[in-house]
Amino acid sequence: MIKSMVDANGGQCYTNEMYERCEAELREAEKKEKLEEKREKQLEEKLKQEAAAYEEQLQSQELKVQELERQLQQEKKRMAEQKETAAEENMKREVQKVKDLQKTIREEHERTREEMRHEEARKQIREKVENSDTSYFGTAYRWVKSRLASLNPFS
Repeated sequence: MIKSMVDANGGQCYTNEMYERCEAELREAEKKEKLEEKREKQLEEKLKQEAAAYEEQLQSQELKVQELERQLQQEKKRMAEQKETAAEENMKREVQKVKDLQKTIREEHERTREEMRHEEARKQIREKVENSDTSYFGTAYRWVKSRLASLNPFS
């Protein structure tokens, strides 16, 4: 800057006035530089703060996402358990239906067997009557009576 002033003065020495003006310009330039540095530091600090705030928000959102994923997994597990429980209950109902059907079939089979025994007894009685063998009536009567008594729940 001084050199430019000397050149502006025609190569001659510079004056006090020129020196003071040059000093003032240097101080002004230094102030501007310090002010610019201060603004840059403030801007840099502000950017750091904003970045930290965004980072904090990001971490907070990540924690929320993790919590939601955990809740989703729990809900999936709960739903799977409910489905499993429902399937078990359905299976139990089906097993009970089969057991009830088996019981009904056994009871029907027993009734059929009993009817066949009675029919056989009647047939034997008819044959005895047709053959005029009356000694069998007493035995058949006792046998039928005992069978009827075992079937009658009120006796």
